[in-house]
Amino acid sequence: GITLVAEVLPKEKRGFGTTNVAAFGICGAVLAAQIAKAFDWRTAYFIGGGLGLALLVLRVSVFESSMFAAVKEKVKSRGNFLALFHPWSRLKRYLACIFIGVPIWYVIGILITLSPEFARNMGVTEEVSPGNAVMYAYIGLALGDLTSGLISQLIRSRRKVVLLFLGLVIVCVATYLTRSATTAETIYLLCMGLGFATGYWAIFVTIAAEQFGTNLRAT
Repeated sequence: GITLVAEVLPKEKRGFGTTNVAAFGICGAVLAAQIAKAFDWRTAYFIGGGLGLALLVLRVSVFESSMFAAVKEKVKSRGNFLALFHPWSRLKRYLACIFIGVPIWYVIGILITLSPEFARNMGVTEEVSPGNAVMYAYIGLALGDLTSGLISQLIRSRRKVVLLFLGLVIVCVATYLTRSATTAETIYLLCMGLGFATGYWAIFVTIAAEQFGTNLRAT
């Protein structure tokens, strides 16, 4: 969705488009947490699978951008994974994009996913649900995406906003790892803070999409 926005919208308006796509898309994780609470896991799988298939049908009905259609006629090689590694200037951009995204993976994949284990080591006696931790983190992430997108449009700089949020990630991670939480609510609040700090995700993906041509963006 964000790569499509990067192709369709002019550069000065992409921030609004990608922010909306990311913020509302991320809310799906919040809804998923509520569905998991309300239904048996098998039923939840059917609901999630059905919604995924419905999304696929909607995507098929969306026309490709005129830019992609033009490139399809002119460029013979599209989606070539090996093209990301040559020349060196392109590989350097590719690696830079990966490193910018590493903090997001670390926060969501480690700190949020393993929040019950972290909570126990902090001395929290209440049960901490991974589903709730993800839900609160994604609430913060949606708010962060909206905030970072609006700020980037206001100051006309994505790089400065990414640097600002990376600094916020460092502060929130340090707080998460050093603070002695006593309740599950405190853990969830910390997860929301971590989610907000990684709210530069939409801007990061937009920057990554802009580093490569239409023939490589989806790759």
